[in-house]
Amino acid sequence: MEIINLTTKQQWRESFPIMKELRTHLTEKDYIADLEHMAQNGYSLVACVDNGEMQALAGFVTDRSFAWGNYVWVHDLVTSSTARSKGYGAYVLNYIEQWARGQGYEKVILSSGLQREQAHHFYEHKVDMKKKSYVFQKKL
Repeated sequence: MEIINLTTKQQWRESFPIMKELRTHLTEKDYIADLEHMAQNGYSLVACVDNGEMQALAGFVTDRSFAWGNYVWVHDLVTSSTARSKGYGAYVLNYIEQWARGQGYEKVILSSGLQREQAHHFYEHKVDMKKKSYVFQKKL
């Protein structure tokens, strides 16, 4: 297994089927356009590759706030449906944690939809993350 940084449009296109499993509303065109914008604003997209095949993705940004200090926010974390429960998600999160430590960040934080109970079990019991808050939204 290895982690690669996805920085080209070709790599982004190759990653789209996996991201589409998490972000089902996306079209490939919108995905590429959004990635172009987000990458210019600090978003990084990495993939876990095993035997030449992308198995999992994580997209993250860095920031600083009064509430969290210096932190890495994982916006997107998804493992291909054909590769779940094989350690790829944990491998990606471990990579992000090691990278964050090396860069002087204090925390890795993510938000997970209330309906994603299997993901919550993974975060709490497999990668030792703690539930710290709720995220609220209001559509405008």
